[in-house]
Amino acid sequence: MYAWVDRTLSLTIAVSMIMLGLRLVKILGSMLLMRYGGEGVPEVIKAIEQDSAVTTIEEASFWQVHYSLCMANLKLHVHLSDASTEVKIRERISRLIKDRLGGVYGRGKRTWDVTIEIVPSS
Repeated sequence: MYAWVDRTLSLTIAVSMIMLGLRLVKILGSMLLMRYGGEGVPEVIKAIEQDSAVTTIEEASFWQVHYSLCMANLKLHVHLSDASTEVKIRERISRLIKDRLGGVYGRGKRTWDVTIEIVPSS
């Protein structure tokens, strides 16, 4: 009789731990990568589109990785005229995102990590 109670109790505890674990994983997973829905994202995308070197924006993702850390991933088609243009475009777009969406470091504002993939277009 005790063996039957022991197996039933063990199975009940195991199933409840799995259920709680799945719920916790779902909640923590949604917290780790959240889309950034702050103000200014459409304006930043429009400003990038208006850049003379950028022909099209293929992908633009803005993520909130942590409470004060955000990440921007961009894939741009760019008309390159020389080798230094790519570096200048990266710096200009990174500065644009950090200035408009970020803030003064150390004052509770978000910091941005910007990743830009540049595809040369003809």
